[in-house]
Amino acid sequence: MGRPISQALNELKGFKERADYMLSIADEKLKNIYLPEKENFKNYIKRIPMGVSFIIAPWNYPYLTSVNSIIPSLAAGNSVILKHSAQTPLCAKQFMNQQKKTLPNNTFNYLHLNHNDSLKIVSDKRIGFVSFTGSVSAGYEVQKSTMNKFISIALELGGKDPAFVRHDADLENTVENLVDGFFF
Repeated sequence: MGRPISQALNELKGFKERADYMLSIADEKLKNIYLPEKENFKNYIKRIPMGVSFIIAPWNYPYLTSVNSIIPSLAAGNSVILKHSAQTPLCAKQFMNQQKKTLPNNTFNYLHLNHNDSLKIVSDKRIGFVSFTGSVSAGYEVQKSTMNKFISIALELGGKDPAFVRHDADLENTVENLVDGFFF
């Protein structure tokens, strides 16, 4: 895992909380949306699976960031290919071991790939959605690799954003979280 063992339990707790919440709202959020009828014309939005989701997860929060794409993708009826960072290969294996207990065969898979091979998967016509968490430069490469097809892509790109700290903030807690955010 990409963080100290002392912080691993908090990440796994956050993972479970997010997964439980997303699963609890999935049926409601994935229902068809019916709009007012106009001149005998029915308008609605139907949610359909996108096919295969390719999720490229980072090293720093290998469970917490990947759950944000894995659970919604699976709940929406997609299959998932997970590519974790080379620094956290066992996290992908843990996902695979857990999914074997609940999901049909070949619904969830993982690959260990280098950057160039990852981009080949991104550009593959069989991929219907890409989620990438990582650097701005790598995100640009991922985005470029999807230009030959119209698919949804989610990019969570790194950076060092400023933080506003109010005068009445709990400084001990604030500093701890800002330092954690900076390094991880």
